[in-house]
Amino acid sequence: MFIDKQAAFADKSASGLTPELRQLMQRRDVPKKDWALPSGRAIAFAHSLVVPAGKHVGKPLRLSKPQIEFIRDVYNPRDKDGLRKRRQAIFSVGRRNGKTLLAAVIILLHLVGPFKRSNSVIASAATTRKQAGIVYRFVAKMIRLNPVLMKRLKLVESTKHVTHRRDGSFYSAIAAEAGGQFGEGLDLVVYDELAQAKNAALYDVLMTSLGAPGRAADDDHLDAGPRRRPYPVGADRLRPEDPHGRDRGRYLHCPPLRRRPRLRAA
Repeated sequence: MFIDKQAAFADKSASGLTPELRQLMQRRDVPKKDWALPSGRAIAFAHSLVVPAGKHVGKPLRLSKPQIEFIRDVYNPRDKDGLRKRRQAIFSVGRRNGKTLLAAVIILLHLVGPFKRSNSVIASAATTRKQAGIVYRFVAKMIRLNPVLMKRLKLVESTKHVTHRRDGSFYSAIAAEAGGQFGEGLDLVVYDELAQAKNAALYDVLMTSLGAPGRAADDDHLDAGPRRRPYPVGADRLRPEDPHGRDRGRYLHCPPLRRRPRLRAA
């Protein structure tokens, strides 16, 4: 689940991009339709990272089609003031479809990427310490494999913290089974495997932290979980073709399941 303070985005046409920016978008394999949109900035940043784990570890990261569609659906819709309409979003797919990877990318987007704000407080949440550690390890590995990020961010392994060296922003990983309490007002929360939560205790703490004094009233959050009914956020009332529904600003992204090929007898 992700929450962040927003900054207005000024629309620009692709024809208004500088030659340097055009070359950057091409070099990082950003779809041309996204070049002048917030999703283009997000995809370009994500494609500057490297894969942190798996058989492609160390290779340039390239988002999958469902991940790109999710980024478009969350970051592109804007109101008349240029603020993002999506205040809450759920990425619901099967196992091994890049939910944790996408969570780590979104954390970095708001900690050090194009959507960062000074003095931001960012958290990733999970039901177990193990799952919370996985999200942190993805973030940490992406940072270690990128020299620019290593200069800007400081890793604190003992507490699973990442701190921005210049503006005081920081990210922390917390787990429900550890009795996670968060006294800070939050700017961004990513809740991994939300459908596995046994109760809403940690979720309620995070939602309360979002409304803490000094934090924006229009903060957002993102849930990442498998194809089950996400526990607390009323996803049963959301549909991809009607993303607002009765929950204004919420969005459910649920791409089609991949069908396994049937085995034929020889």
